[in-house]
Amino acid sequence: MTPASVDTRATVGSMESTADCRYTNNIGHYPGQGNAMNAETKTKIVVLTGNHRITGSIDLLPGARVTDFLLECRNFMAITNAEVWDLNGRKLFSSSFMNVNRDRIELIMPEDTVTQGLGHSVA
Repeated sequence: MTPASVDTRATVGSMESTADCRYTNNIGHYPGQGNAMNAETKTKIVVLTGNHRITGSIDLLPGARVTDFLLECRNFMAITNAEVWDLNGRKLFSSSFMNVNRDRIELIMPEDTVTQGLGHSVA
């Protein structure tokens, strides 16, 4: 069963809503296209919801803030190369792409700013 805060369905309607973030390069990540992000726009993040820790990457323009990215996204935020963990540090699953419901996000931060406190190293 998939957690309520994570949508792993790669539907075009959901992805279009996340591709409208002006802080991204507006490259869609549609099934079969592979990872369209390049090293300059790929930002590793950590997301905490009420029940899960999610690590992965978002497509963020250089110099843009994760906060601005989140505010500009509609209902869902696209994350690639995602891993979902419970809050006890047990890995539940991974996915090359998932949408996370923006309203379920309690904390979000760039992975390189995290030093401790998430149960185990994110590196």
